Amino acid sequence: IYDAEIYANNMSVLELPVHTISDRETVQLGSIEVEAIHVPGHSSDSLVYRIGKALFTGDSLMAGKIGSTDSELSKALLLRSILDKLLVLDETCLIFPGHGPPTTLRAEKIFNPELLMAVRHRKT
Repeated sequence: IYDAEIYANNMSVLELPVHTISDRETVQLGSIEVEAIHVPGHSSDSLVYRIGKALFTGDSLMAGKIGSTDSELSKALLLRSILDKLLVLDETCLIFPGHGPPTTLRAEKIFNPELLMAVRHRKT
């Protein structure tokens, strides 16, 4: 219906052309600046989009859990991506996942069991 522009880190989405975007690259959409953060694991091309203190995480990070993965290696990659790229952001950032209720980075640092285990494991 709409002639929308698609931004992704793949060359095409559903055989539609896209504007490729890389990790930490920003795009200006009118007066809104959007930063793409590559968070592989749930899928190899997963991106989180940050607008100010809002994180649109899709299936990478949700309230109380992380996204599903198809292997332990993918799960480790997802956890590392979340720890290194998302949990370092301001903990008042709001998370808007693809499924479930919104949350905050602070709440996930305190209550997300998979992130808690990953942080403990990293410290040892």
